[in-house]
Amino acid sequence: MITSLKNPLVKYVLKLKRKRAFRHAERRFVVEGLRETKRAIAGGFKPEMWLICPEILKKSPVYVKGEISEVSTVVYEHLAYRGGTEGILGIFVMRDFAFDMLEDISEPFVLIAEGIQKPGNMGAIMRTADGAGIDALIFINPDTDLYNPNVIRASLGTLFTQKIIVGTMDDLKRLKRFHRMKIFAATLQNSHIYWDEDYKGATGIAVGEEAEGLSNDMRNLADQSIYIPMHGVADSLNVSVATGILVYEALRQRNESR
Repeated sequence: MITSLKNPLVKYVLKLKRKRAFRHAERRFVVEGLRETKRAIAGGFKPEMWLICPEILKKSPVYVKGEISEVSTVVYEHLAYRGGTEGILGIFVMRDFAFDMLEDISEPFVLIAEGIQKPGNMGAIMRTADGAGIDALIFINPDTDLYNPNVIRASLGTLFTQKIIVGTMDDLKRLKRFHRMKIFAATLQNSHIYWDEDYKGATGIAVGEEAEGLSNDMRNLADQSIYIPMHGVADSLNVSVATGILVYEALRQRNESR
């Protein structure tokens, strides 16, 4: 059992969690918790090693196979964000979120998130996309690493179980042409109230961080700008909240048209 915080494996796991460049150089990332590790396995991600705290996790789940290192409670609480909960960490092999033209989907419904900076927002957007069952979640030029432990935690592991794509504006332009997709940009400039628009057919909804908003390139690519009316003193909603409102209105319309 590993009991020292100076153990090389402990240092390695901490570096994977804290350093984006190191994660990508190693092509490895850390997943914490029973729900999240199970969803990573279900999503086809390959575990390379497990760290188990037997004082917390009394019995390893059936999906835990391969190399297992037992650690003390002190070590686990040093490594884990949630401290004494659950007692399981997995080191997984990265996969690329390559751009996909979605050729096998007729009239796709996609969510486009541009320049997302905060891990919590990115994870919450993933949860919304998963809940709505959209065809793909597309991140354009994200400022946050999708394998950041805070993203994984905020997503509740839905990072692993849905169609997620990372790309550039040029990739998005090709997708738009291929599907003759109509893109709606969540922005105040020249916008219509969101519930007056038609989201049937090939549709993309584009959202950006509250502070920066969408780029000029994204607004120019969009067919129509949409907004959510505000009735208080705040002039905007958190991006993950706004995403939920827009996506579920589009989902309502698309379900009614079937």
